[in-house]
Amino acid sequence: MRAVNILSAGRTPTSTEAEDYIAILNQFLDACNAERLMIYTIPRLGPFSLTPGQQAYTVGPGGYINIPRPPRIELITILWLGNPQQPSEIPLDMLDEAGWASLPVKNIGSPLPEKVWDDLGFPLRTLSYWPYPNGQTIQTVLYPWQSLSFFPDLITQMSFPPGYLEFLRYNLAIRLDNAEITPQVERLAMESKARIKSFNTPILTLQVDGDLVSTRAIEYDWLTDLPIVRGRQF
Repeated sequence: MRAVNILSAGRTPTSTEAEDYIAILNQFLDACNAERLMIYTIPRLGPFSLTPGQQAYTVGPGGYINIPRPPRIELITILWLGNPQQPSEIPLDMLDEAGWASLPVKNIGSPLPEKVWDDLGFPLRTLSYWPYPNGQTIQTVLYPWQSLSFFPDLITQMSFPPGYLEFLRYNLAIRLDNAEITPQVERLAMESKARIKSFNTPILTLQVDGDLVSTRAIEYDWLTDLPIVRGRQF
């Protein structure tokens, strides 16, 4: 409020102002939770046990997997407990609605699921495993977005990773009613958001389709003006 001259030095917000602006701040945080580059971590949650013979599992408050509903789940795996001392974690193919619809027979059981469909439901997401587990107990692990926490009031101390304090201050400032947005405030809002996005950008691994890679490396011999073929990959 002080950054955009709504609140003068020495004055504190009224209860109405505090209530209104905390609501705006939490609306802004809610919008950030729908943007991947605002999310600073993707934790590993679980394992959660799957019930033999059951295909669908709800995720969210009061669901089968009773956790806060994540904005998105990046990866879902299963733990095969054939060797309990060294369980194997196996990533599942994550299907969209078209992929799930393309499975002609869905009511199929197997010791190990291979695919999973997240219906993105609200307030509970539903994960459907295919084939559903029908043997020994199988566990699943989720890798969801970690939501940014909301502010309950002006008193509770909140913690965020490095870079978020300036980001929240100046991006909130330009959203307030009657704000006098100076070029400096606008610049700081843009720069701080760009810094967060840069910091949260996933590390991408470049991969090449195996069919495009030759099994033989070709070198050129400048003395004979002929190619040299060696039996190794490149």
